[in-house]
Amino acid sequence: MDEDFGNRRTSCHEIRRASLCGALPRGSDASRGVLPREILERSRRISLRRNRGPEGNDASIRPNQIYAVALCNDQVTEEQAEQILRIVEDHMLTPVRLRTLSPKDNRYRPRYEGAVAERDGAYHQGTVWPFLLGPFVIAWRKVNGNSTAKNRQARAFLDGLEGHFHDACLGQVSEIFDAEAPDRARGCFAQAWSVAEPLRVLIEELDAKAKAKPIREK
Repeated sequence: MDEDFGNRRTSCHEIRRASLCGALPRGSDASRGVLPREILERSRRISLRRNRGPEGNDASIRPNQIYAVALCNDQVTEEQAEQILRIVEDHMLTPVRLRTLSPKDNRYRPRYEGAVAERDGAYHQGTVWPFLLGPFVIAWRKVNGNSTAKNRQARAFLDGLEGHFHDACLGQVSEIFDAEAPDRARGCFAQAWSVAEPLRVLIEELDAKAKAKPIREK
């Protein structure tokens, strides 16, 4: 849904961003198309500033970008969606799903081990989070389509987790995994979101009957 502000088509994402950034003046009614262009530009500048770290822009390759493809249709272009998916596949993908940092980063930690401080330092610096399977599969299907053949390919992304069902706790999925083979399970041995996302993918995504138009055909 877009709102028409003057001669400019403004997406709901821009409206939400303006609201979250505090750029909307009190009493604004975005649904009636009264949001000035200068407010949109101000919200964009605020958003960009907030995305910078204390040392400037953070160019780390992390899995967060997959949400821009998975959850929205107006965040990135089709070309950008393909690029994001390719980067995530090249840097993040493991048999038990996505790393939290590219192995090419000098802060990358391949193992979640050691004392508390060492483990905490690895928690988001490479350690694999299996719940990220959900947004990854959504993004993959948006780019590649959801034909029967493509759904079989998408279904294969769950194979690594199925092999884990007898490792830590019978029939459960652990909280996190090491970022390198043998993909050792770590953390909580039965994590709710690690179980929920693969189930949601199976039920809501791979069993869906609607056929969305693919961005990329192979």
